[in-house]
Amino acid sequence: MRLALFTVLLALIGCTDAQPDVEIAEETMSADSTADLSSFFPEGTVGAFVLYDAQSGITTRYNPERAAERRPPASTFKIFNSLVALDAGAVADENEIIEWDGVDRGSTGWNQSQDLVTAFKQSSVWVYRELARRVGRDTLQTWLDREDFGNATIGEEADLFWLDGSLQISPNEQIDFLRRLHAGDTGFSDRAMNTVKEIMVTDTTGGAVLRGKSGWALSETENLGWWVGWVEHGNETYFFAITVENDNLEFEMRGARLPVAERIMAHLGVR
Repeated sequence: MRLALFTVLLALIGCTDAQPDVEIAEETMSADSTADLSSFFPEGTVGAFVLYDAQSGITTRYNPERAAERRPPASTFKIFNSLVALDAGAVADENEIIEWDGVDRGSTGWNQSQDLVTAFKQSSVWVYRELARRVGRDTLQTWLDREDFGNATIGEEADLFWLDGSLQISPNEQIDFLRRLHAGDTGFSDRAMNTVKEIMVTDTTGGAVLRGKSGWALSETENLGWWVGWVEHGNETYFFAITVENDNLEFEMRGARLPVAERIMAHLGVR
């Protein structure tokens, strides 16, 4: 079983969230397998973990009720946002340069002109807000509805809805969308899907390919971390979604998600 490679890869990948991105329940999905993994989350945190084994068709969940609860996607929405930007022509391709507006946003990685590849890797919120404005509310809403993406709600600000709590999605729904993206079974063009899948690559250690995106939602009332994606080794594919939440707004979320994943994988015997 190649799940051990997933653990190794997670240990090698660093968080790209330079800054934080700024409960609606769905019907709980039937769990194929559940496990009490609460002891592997840092003190004071709660969360959910979902793993889908594409070979066996088995989904393993920790905290299945929370795995069915929707939360703001934060920067994990950059996967969807990139697909929309490409198909709507907001950028010609992944190499088109989006000029920096000169505003200092407190991050060296953000304070520069970027293309889609660097903006995704740097998790540059200002770039994706600009792309959302170029796409426009109507197109964004149409494609959110078409893909049944979470609650498909934009809210008041068409360039902030994935950050301000308007748009919400559950770990279960994240897995569903990732599975369809991997299979090429969305309404987006093959060109857009293939480009985004390449942008999502974060590591290729040991012949395995890890694709994913982290997210961090921090507000006056919420400190939420995400990590979603999939790992491929040959014909074997595993999809994952992790959330970690802490009421303490000072809790260092950026470094919490990967250690949680490592401990969970070790407990599941995949090291």
